[in-house]
Amino acid sequence: MLDLSRLVMLGFEATGTDPGPEDQHERTRAVALLEAALGDLPVASREVLLLVGVEGLEQDEVATILGISYDATRKRLSRARAELAQAIDERERRRPSAATTRGETT
Repeated sequence: MLDLSRLVMLGFEATGTDPGPEDQHERTRAVALLEAALGDLPVASREVLLLVGVEGLEQDEVATILGISYDATRKRLSRARAELAQAIDERERRRPSAATTRGETT
């Protein structure tokens, strides 16, 4: 299983929030969502995202590992980030809201 908690924690840090114990459920849900969305991506996109985001490699290192140019790596990473954002959005839209699962109406 992938350890995507680093990416989720980076997201919390980027927003300036300090996740406390009450945020554990949200972090767990975010990791599950991220894993599922990554699974929706083409292998080439997933590969570059994991090398940069999880492994923490620089783009020039990723280019060497993948055997592609630095510019191709930058483009692939940009495209992969957009694809990931779209995959997350699609999964979020399909997910029933908390109010719906509790039987509340709006």
